[in-house]
Amino acid sequence: MLFSYATYLLAKWRETRVYPLIIRWLSLPGEDAFEIGGDTVTQDGARFLASTFDGDFEPLKSLILNRQANKFCRGEAVESMALLAAWGEVPRETVEEYFLWLAREGLEREFSHVWNNLAASAVDIEALQTFSELRPAYDEGLIEPGFMSASTLDEVEAGPHGKCIEHYRKSRPPLSDIAEETSWWQCFSKPDRARQLAEVAQEHSHQQSVRNQKTGRNEPCPCGSGKKSKKCCGA
Repeated sequence: MLFSYATYLLAKWRETRVYPLIIRWLSLPGEDAFEIGGDTVTQDGARFLASTFDGDFEPLKSLILNRQANKFCRGEAVESMALLAAWGEVPRETVEEYFLWLAREGLEREFSHVWNNLAASAVDIEALQTFSELRPAYDEGLIEPGFMSASTLDEVEAGPHGKCIEHYRKSRPPLSDIAEETSWWQCFSKPDRARQLAEVAQEHSHQQSVRNQKTGRNEPCPCGSGKKSKKCCGA
């Protein structure tokens, strides 16, 4: 809990000195990042990275391409670049160019949640040049249609342009009200003691199964948080 509170506060304060440590945390192999931070990884991992970004893209790029890191953590790194563009902190063209490279040759040609995040992030910031490479990725089965359909690319491409990125900017702003941001935490639901003990005992296996479920990005997350899947466990 202290780790999670500290991460939210440091991100709120835009403390760039913690950026390398967050990269190191999210680069841990297997489930290790989740063992430390729980579902804050998929809830706000991208905002942690974007809020503490120190101007150096190379650590982010290394995380995205690190096949030893958890695929959900890699996906959060992809989205953090989209957030930086949406917040106007880096040129959108710079992020779009990198997304195009990822889709064309940077990412491994096998299904991964990283591809899901890349497609969603490209839509969120209207990285239209990337769409020509994302369509073949759908054909190859690299992106899950249940997460976001290929027709979404056509809709965004047809316009009106500027609508998606504006909505994204407003729905995923920099962290500010930490009490509000952490209100979804299980500890604030005040369950009875017996239920609480049972939930704690099952928490790890439940989190893993939730992340493995296939849920549309705009559907309610199966973890029961009430948030959309894309903004929660990311499954």
